[in-house]
Amino acid sequence: MGNVLGYCKGDDSTKEEQNEEITSSINGIDEPDPIIRDELIQAKSTLEKKIGKNGKFLKSQNIKDILNSINPKAARISMPDNIINNKKPKTFEVPIIQFHNGDIYKGYWNTNNQRDGFGININSIGEIYMGLWDSDKIGNYGAFFDNEGNYYIGNLVNGKANGEGELVVFNKVKYIGNFFVDDIPNGKGKMINLMDGSEYEGDVVQGKKEGKGILKFRDGTIYDGEFKDDVFHGNGILKYNNGRKYEGNFKEGKMDGSGKFIWEDGKTYVGSYVNDKKEGQGKLIYNSDKYYEGSWVNNKQHGEGTLYLNGKVLKGQFRFGKIITKNEE
Repeated sequence: MGNVLGYCKGDDSTKEEQNEEITSSINGIDEPDPIIRDELIQAKSTLEKKIGKNGKFLKSQNIKDILNSINPKAARISMPDNIINNKKPKTFEVPIIQFHNGDIYKGYWNTNNQRDGFGININSIGEIYMGLWDSDKIGNYGAFFDNEGNYYIGNLVNGKANGEGELVVFNKVKYIGNFFVDDIPNGKGKMINLMDGSEYEGDVVQGKKEGKGILKFRDGTIYDGEFKDDVFHGNGILKYNNGRKYEGNFKEGKMDGSGKFIWEDGKTYVGSYVNDKKEGQGKLIYNSDKYYEGSWVNNKQHGEGTLYLNGKVLKGQFRFGKIITKNEE
């Protein structure tokens, strides 16, 4: 993602200063003023109406019209005392300023003629930052909107997502949760797939589902367990929308290792899986009068096994689900 949707330029601070700021942010970022948070959410809605949720931002829109449609009321909370003639004016119209590099800014300034407080900045390619400024640098809370329909709202350090935030990428995935160094989602979070309706809540590492979490699919299927690299991996429980359930080990998104599968009619398999198929040793219980225990290959009884049927015990060799030699006990 890089510099929150690619918007920000790097600052002039030293590595030591950046590390100190990052460390303090991880130890606890201040909760943003609720008025500022509400202002950003309301402004986001206004922007979507003006330029559309999809579409290229500002390609055919009047920039000043957009700026005029958003009045940063939250800025008045922290408006410097020393703005005009060393006195806070009774009324103040927020100015719109254009820079030599093409950036257009509407917001508040400090006495050193630096962007400071709440403001909106649109750069030369139509990307928008709206939020807090601190002596001409992006502050610790704000919102970014690029020209592809992506946005981020949340805590910032050195112009990058860090702490709690909300991110939408190409109107396909929405993430709400923790961000740490370099804009990458890390920690606890919620991922919503805007295409298929699935929702994940749990551990996130480098922007991927990793650790423990719960994934709910639109059709009602639910997975509760361990993830690695965005897929089921480790121990977990998969409950299907038709009543079936698997509980056991997964590998790279598939049932693999020891597990227990229960069908909707009560039929139960307990044993080994390989690549989503019964393979190795396992026991399939059809009902109280019938079950098979023995070797499996490619989802079929294959090799040495025992079939228990209505009190009879049939031991022998099985081949692709059929008994070929048997000894009745």
